[in-house]
Amino acid sequence: MSDYQQDAVDAYTASQERVEVLQKAWRDAGQPVLLHGVRGGISPHPLLRALASAEKHAERMRRSVSRPRMGRPEEAKPQLRVPSSRRLREAAQTN
Repeated sequence: MSDYQQDAVDAYTASQERVEVLQKAWRDAGQPVLLHGVRGGISPHPLLRALASAEKHAERMRRSVSRPRMGRPEEAKPQLRVPSSRRLREAAQTN
């Protein structure tokens, strides 16, 4: 696995851990959905907003990990060959 791929896996793992922490905090708070403001307004609860944002981020990270890469994998790339003129010269010197 390349460094780039490992970084993507690490980022996904960290984002998934944040989702789990926020889910636990939201459940421990009684799974609130709405928050009543001091002026009578109603808005989504901050934990619910944070959880939705973290889940969206984790999904983007998951896609970046599983996205197919363009080009050949490293093990399928051809090995560099020595030019034939050099091989002939080296063969002539050893004989």
